[in-house]
Amino acid sequence: MKIRSILFGVFLLSIAIMANAYAEQQPLDDPVSILKVSDTTFSHSKENGYNIITTIGTIKNPSNIRICELVVEVKYFDQAKKLIDTVTQPLYGIVVPPAREVGFRVRDRADKPMDAYISSTVRVVSAAQQGDRSSIPQENSTFWIRILITWLPLILFLGLLLFATKRTAGKNSPQQQTIELQKRTIESIEKQNTILSKQLEAVERLASAVEKAASR
Repeated sequence: MKIRSILFGVFLLSIAIMANAYAEQQPLDDPVSILKVSDTTFSHSKENGYNIITTIGTIKNPSNIRICELVVEVKYFDQAKKLIDTVTQPLYGIVVPPAREVGFRVRDRADKPMDAYISSTVRVVSAAQQGDRSSIPQENSTFWIRILITWLPLILFLGLLLFATKRTAGKNSPQQQTIELQKRTIESIEKQNTILSKQLEAVERLASAVEKAASR
């Protein structure tokens, strides 16, 4: 009963934490008008036989809100300013505090030869606003929320495993009942063997007495 109560409490806590985490993040209607992308450059490299194109830059947040969950779109153009490739990637773990700027990097396989990439444009296609709490408590809260969300499934699994193990090893478990039944069956067979042995001894004594009487 105690284990069930603990597991139920952990489950409710996880729901509350996840709800709080999602409640703190509100999608921005127009992130392009708030976030400014600057100092962008791109370069080519080769990895495992594939052409890789990497774009780096800076995202500035002149507003008074804290922004997270950014998704960046990079468009690449050739000499004729024709669109030849595009990459859209989420910037995991990047949060832009109010009136601050952060650097970013986007990497992906190049669809065209390296010399075809002449210019590029970068914009933030989506983002979310975090709550209005101060930056330090919010960072601590986000850290603990991520820790709990990461470890919570493992904790629940271990709790269920412990519950199942204790239930299996309990006195009323099917395995324990089977063992007790086997013990009782063995004891019953041993008792029957003892009775049969005594009966055989009695028959042998009776047969011996009859032989002695017949010989007289």
